[in-house]
Amino acid sequence: MKKSEKTKRTIIEKSARLFNQKGYAGTSIQDIIKVTGMSKGSIYGNNFHNKDEIALAVFSYNVNLLFADLWAMVAEQTSARAKLMTFCEFHRQNYQTVLDYGGCPMLNVAIDSDDTHPMLNQQVALSFKKWETKLTDIIVLGIRQKEFKPETDAFHFAGLSISLIEGSIMLAKTHKDPKYILNALVHIEHLIDTLDINH
Repeated sequence: MKKSEKTKRTIIEKSARLFNQKGYAGTSIQDIIKVTGMSKGSIYGNNFHNKDEIALAVFSYNVNLLFADLWAMVAEQTSARAKLMTFCEFHRQNYQTVLDYGGCPMLNVAIDSDDTHPMLNQQVALSFKKWETKLTDIIVLGIRQKEFKPETDAFHFAGLSISLIEGSIMLAKTHKDPKYILNALVHIEHLIDTLDINH
């Protein structure tokens, strides 16, 4: 890895939690200088041209940090039901890590960038769409494998599951109480049961 690439990665990694907790507008260049230990010239030199570029790179990093392990675990499962249950179990095991990190990066950026930062908002919209597509594809797989009822609305299930997860994270963070997430996961698991072709 070239020195410039290494420096760029260091800036992203050290700024990631900062942006997630303080938001785009709340994160200043002085905050970035403090957390990275670098000068303004080092940050903006050959690495980034402005704060927008840092924010976009950090968002991509945070989303990958959030989902890489999840989708790797899901991919290990062969049945659609097992994939969906793994999705739930992953969130059950990792919700505290997400809360300690400042909440879900996608939810935070969606709220922070709405009507104020079009490029960042576009990126978060694409990330939510990818998540929705992955869940939809799992449901379609379940229908094809005759695990799930053929009349199952895959898109509806995916959207509802994401809404339950994101809404429950927001409530858990606001009230400092994980019951909202745990209850949402139990409800999603119940919904998975209703998809079963033998249900």
